[in-house]
Amino acid sequence: MIGPAPQSQTPSGFCRPRASRANASEVKRHLAKRASALIVWAEVEEAKLATGEKLDVQTYTTAVNALRRLLGDLGLERAARDATPPLADYLAAKAEGADP
Repeated sequence: MIGPAPQSQTPSGFCRPRASRANASEVKRHLAKRASALIVWAEVEEAKLATGEKLDVQTYTTAVNALRRLLGDLGLERAARDATPPLADYLAAKAEGADP
């Protein structure tokens, strides 16, 4: 169990980039607080797992899924990124005989 975090420290990055924190709706601020709490909780649980403690997989999975939904409601979605290497890097690797 973790202690309460200061409610005034809601990460403004959880609100859509075009909306300032002052313009974010009260509901979104509450969702951001809940998302922040779930992030901290999940990290604490992951740290416990790293030290050999058992993890309640059902509770963890439920929390992570709730976090994903909250972040989606706040406008944060997974975005694909272009992982294609620059052409010059690709050609240099091919010239060296490496698998690019």
